[in-house]
Amino acid sequence: MKVPLKWIRELTGVETDTDTLISKIRSQLGEVESVEELDEKYRKILLAKIDKAEAHPNADTLGVFQVDIGSGSSIQVVAGDKSLKEGDKVAYIPPGTKVPYNPRPEQHDGVVQAITLRGVESNGMLASERELDLGPDHKGFSHTN
Repeated sequence: MKVPLKWIRELTGVETDTDTLISKIRSQLGEVESVEELDEKYRKILLAKIDKAEAHPNADTLGVFQVDIGSGSSIQVVAGDKSLKEGDKVAYIPPGTKVPYNPRPEQHDGVVQAITLRGVESNGMLASERELDLGPDHKGFSHTN
């Protein structure tokens, strides 16, 4: 079973460093198989809002999106979910950031790059549930208001 340490701290009122907390859990409840620090895994991933959605001029399966990450200006991203629309909230991974789940590490290091897809510039990527390592869905990217 995976349980966030934050929840354990909230439910028990135990405020201590992670190593001490894990030690207490082991001594009172049993073995802890692993501790996974997620801070670094998700640190640079941002919640963005789609300001504009258009069909890609040179690809039937891609869309071109202007996304607002709260910086006051829109960032253009090409993505494969054409169902996205203005106002949708999406996970945005900026260039230089490693994708949490990389299904082909032998082919790609998983670091997002600013690239041109079929003649249209894409500055980062919109991440699916699977790419965020949160579940199996690789089709949808958004959460509507």
